[in-house]
Amino acid sequence: MKRSPMPRRRATPRRKPAVTCRFQRCSKRPAIEGMCQSHALRTADDLFSKMIRARDGRCVAREFFPDITCWGGLQAMHLVRRRYGPRFDPINAASGCVAHHHFLTVNPDEHFEFCERWLGTDAYAELRARRHDSWPPLGEVIERLKEAA
Repeated sequence: MKRSPMPRRRATPRRKPAVTCRFQRCSKRPAIEGMCQSHALRTADDLFSKMIRARDGRCVAREFFPDITCWGGLQAMHLVRRRYGPRFDPINAASGCVAHHHFLTVNPDEHFEFCERWLGTDAYAELRARRHDSWPPLGEVIERLKEAA
């Protein structure tokens, strides 16, 4: 059988490239503002951390633990762990240096005492009671944090 000089067409057409996350080398499908779920969560965390550090502007744990020397940059310290409901609530965070953040992370009794003294006993108990609430939608969180910046 004689072949034509024209190239043959593919038996199955090539798939069109799917829309992907706007972060480089991420092939996941976008869910929120052109980002996949994990990159949207990282963006929200970064915006939240910047907002808390700008709000406090200093290591607030220094007042409660003066015998620990401050060192390192400021970080946003969550009072109730990040995996729980009030993750993006400004009441649930304070800025602290690396030394105080590490100290409070590895010493749960001092962490509890710091939180009660920082917020007050009733406010901290209310915050802990809300830890099983669900997160608000990440799109709303990112918009709110961008407006606050």
